[in-house]
Amino acid sequence: MATTYSQPGTSTLPRGRACATCRRRKTKCDGALPVCGQCLRAKKPEDCEYTVGNEPTQNQLLEERIRLLESRIQELTTPARANSNVTLHQPYQPTPESPTTYSATMSPSIDAGSSLEPSKKEASHLLDILMLHASEFAFFLDEERFRESLLLDFPLGHPYRPSSALTMTAYLVGMFLSRDEELSSRQKQTLAAAAQMSAQALSSTHPQRVMHGIQAELMLACYFFAQSRLLEGQYHLATAASTALATGVLKTSKTQNEFSDLLMPPVKDSVEERERINACWTIYYLDYGWAAALNTFPNLKCTPDALRGVNGLSVPGSLEMGKMAVNGSSNHRNGKKPSMHITNGSPVINGHGSSAVNGHGTNGHSSPAMNGYHGSSGTNGFRSSTNGYDASNGTAGSSRHNGVNGNGFGVPAVNGNGAPSYDGDTMGLGQKAEAAFWWRYATDTVQSWRSDMTYDEIASFSGKFSSTIGSIDALLSSIMSAEQAGSSPTVFKHLLLAYSYAYGAQMLLHGVLMHENDISRGKCLTATASIFKLATSIPSHNPGYIDPLIGVLWSSAGKTLIKEASRLRLIRHNALTPTTQDEEQIHNVYNQALQVMTTARSTSPFLRKQVRELTEAYQSHVAGELLA
Repeated sequence: MATTYSQPGTSTLPRGRACATCRRRKTKCDGALPVCGQCLRAKKPEDCEYTVGNEPTQNQLLEERIRLLESRIQELTTPARANSNVTLHQPYQPTPESPTTYSATMSPSIDAGSSLEPSKKEASHLLDILMLHASEFAFFLDEERFRESLLLDFPLGHPYRPSSALTMTAYLVGMFLSRDEELSSRQKQTLAAAAQMSAQALSSTHPQRVMHGIQAELMLACYFFAQSRLLEGQYHLATAASTALATGVLKTSKTQNEFSDLLMPPVKDSVEERERINACWTIYYLDYGWAAALNTFPNLKCTPDALRGVNGLSVPGSLEMGKMAVNGSSNHRNGKKPSMHITNGSPVINGHGSSAVNGHGTNGHSSPAMNGYHGSSGTNGFRSSTNGYDASNGTAGSSRHNGVNGNGFGVPAVNGNGAPSYDGDTMGLGQKAEAAFWWRYATDTVQSWRSDMTYDEIASFSGKFSSTIGSIDALLSSIMSAEQAGSSPTVFKHLLLAYSYAYGAQMLLHGVLMHENDISRGKCLTATASIFKLATSIPSHNPGYIDPLIGVLWSSAGKTLIKEASRLRLIRHNALTPTTQDEEQIHNVYNQALQVMTTARSTSPFLRKQVRELTEAYQSHVAGELLA
């Protein structure tokens, strides 16, 4: 469209209405729009600008910006001048040369966060609370170093202290876990500061901005999941995973390139190496655990081949994914993998796919798993003789030596390069991550099952089913023994969840076939009973904070018991027989875990919701008629 020009007026323009160029040149301006006659005749229409009042023109703003930039360049190129007001430091050094060189101007978010920092006494108290439940909030950094740096007398965001995002997130979690109403009341403001600072973490100059940024995002994810704010939890978890991939903390075959280590300097010592390893396992565990719980896609793509180290995932150091159980000893105590054949259009399992099965059942009127529940070594509970970890006193009581390469984890004590072995915390975390992967993979497997599948589809499903069951059984047989776990509460928590996730995967896989044959039903119910028996290893009088993911498994296990109890009740009603022993055992299994679940539900809104829904469903479907 052609530009329409206004005609110049015949009268003198009011004062201040001339264009900026005419005023500067002190020439008569006709006030024509968009370009006056003087500027047109000078062939410089781009210089014709009109202003309102005393506002500067766009050109004047740009000229002022240029002057400021030129001044800044001059200051940066001559830092030794006596009158310079800029103090430079090297932001990529592991530590600053001197605390006195820290003179960076704080961003508004850091400035606001400084006003929210608690007193040193309160900060120490909040840190004590956090460290008691560090593993449940995905804390992978060295606790001693973190504590020392957090309590230093430097301002928020100082290079000697943790990053501002991590500092505020640590305070937030401590407030959430605190029983102190005054501290808990500060959560809203602290959360706002922590979320804002986390969003800016990578753009800061903090020397540990990557690792501390990932740590803050993971802790925020756990906080939101616990609060049952699932979408926000997924967002922060995805941010942590993306950051880890982009910076080279996590590597896959697609990220092994020359830029992947751009933001990550080499580790300085074994402590930093362990932190990066723990960061990898923590991200995998949370990503696949919550993907399984929420039935969503994980952020990190992983396959069984990648789990075994074939063109897949790379974890720093010697603890590589898949060396724990898959590449080690026989998948089963009898050295045979389970197989399947087709009977009446349905896959039927041959062999003892799980060492946890204590009975196979001979008819449709019994629950074989329940018959061997009490005192069974197949449950692998921490109180059982098989695994021997007694949660009540934290002692090991097992002589089992089971596993791969002599340590039950598939990683030699000293690898071929002479690297030192890692502690039980790292090993337990790795096994928990692998168990979470198989839990999610089992979810994918059962979703491919349909009752009207063709023969070829059944054959494909059977192969995937058998392979998955074999891998889960291998993991169960090689999870760290009680002797290796020692008396560490953190390792105990890792193993509790590792076993629970593995049994949850078994329960899913066999659950899809439990109405087709007795063997699958027996194995499904044994896995279900094992999940609840593991729950009883948590001290009921003081469970502390419980990872809310366990609530999803409790809910799934409870629904499985409800289905089985309903099936048995229907059979009993049709046969006009009294309550069976199997029904009573189902009730006993549930009640044994109910006390722990009732106490544990107070630790987080998410867990409270899961336990409440399970309790209501069980009472509605089972308890009212169980002994009728």
